[in-house]
Amino acid sequence: MNIFYDEEDFEFFINQILLVNISHGIIIHSYCLMNNHFHLLLQNPLINLSTAMQLILTRYASHFKRKYKHRGKVLEKRFSSILVDTELYLIHLAKYIHHNPVGVVVDKLEDWAWSSYRFFVDSRLSKPRFLETSLILQKHQNLTSFVDYANEPGDWNPEDHIFSGVILGSEKFIEQITFNHIAPTIDTDLKGSLQLNKTYRIRIAKIKEFIARQNHDLQIQTSLLIYALREKTNLSYKKISEQFFIGSFSPSAIASRYSRIKAQAQDDLILAKALIELNSL
Repeated sequence: MNIFYDEEDFEFFINQILLVNISHGIIIHSYCLMNNHFHLLLQNPLINLSTAMQLILTRYASHFKRKYKHRGKVLEKRFSSILVDTELYLIHLAKYIHHNPVGVVVDKLEDWAWSSYRFFVDSRLSKPRFLETSLILQKHQNLTSFVDYANEPGDWNPEDHIFSGVILGSEKFIEQITFNHIAPTIDTDLKGSLQLNKTYRIRIAKIKEFIARQNHDLQIQTSLLIYALREKTNLSYKKISEQFFIGSFSPSAIASRYSRIKAQAQDDLILAKALIELNSL
């Protein structure tokens, strides 16, 4: 059954994505809203996916009920989340997402207004603040090759490649996520059948809860997360960059943020207290 009936519905939902981009640091790399479902290819640096999605879906359900005098549930079930190996599957998944409307509601990718495709191919358009196109475009030599690739028939389906219902990646990627100490980088939403290190899960959960309680802006929250990851796990700057901040912060930028937050704490008693409490978690 449809959850989006008109332009106002689509725009309301997109505005909720913008709000969690501002409040929760969610970064969207591709999206497509269909009449009865949606796809978001997103990055979740602050590991707060559940809270962010709850806000989006609760606000939209309230809008839907109010507008259409609807009673009962609006959405069938909780959202599904899959961890993606960006080296192997990023381009395939973006293409799959953009192709959703083709042959269903439109004949061409560019004819569907409620996907991110047009922002990849038309630089004159002002893209939404939450949308990051550079990571996907970097995989192509130029815009023409991206257009040619994106318009090829979309016959690839992620469901044919998903491991255990929660990971889309190479065998090496799956082994890293399921057995190694990179486990804490997975949002707790994805733990499902994964063999995660329980100690790390508890530690990361406490860090998330602590940072969420702090009255700091997003930039400071991000720096606090970097500090905590560096202090409370055995992850290198490179691993923190690769697993938490893909396309956003390089290892050197992570190192710089780590050093800067320590320096700031020397002159800021509130920050200093936050670092002491993080160390004690």
